[in-house]
Amino acid sequence: MVNPNKLCFGCMKEVREKHDKRCPCCGFDADAYCQSPRCLAMGTILAGKYLLGRVLGEGGFGITYIGLDLNMETVIAIKEYFPVNLVSRDITTSSKDNVIISNGPKEHIFKRGLKRF
Repeated sequence: MVNPNKLCFGCMKEVREKHDKRCPCCGFDADAYCQSPRCLAMGTILAGKYLLGRVLGEGGFGITYIGLDLNMETVIAIKEYFPVNLVSRDITTSSKDNVIISNGPKEHIFKRGLKRF
């Protein structure tokens, strides 16, 4: 079983000690890491089985995170459908259900895109 307190959110390997600043495997420093507020927080658990790490990339229609499948204990990539011109994120809450979808015709476009995603 993975110990999240020793997990590096940069490479998702169980290598860190609490006092370590940088991961000895990949060099990731969570204290120095700065991510966009539109992204989900590192350590977020999705569907009760996927643990999010750092952002790997952001584009016009989505965000890709490094992750860990907690059941399989396998490093994965997690893609979030997040088209910047159709949605925003409420950063006043830590809930993972904080995506705000534009109303009107943009809502239809978002839903159609989500279905295809």
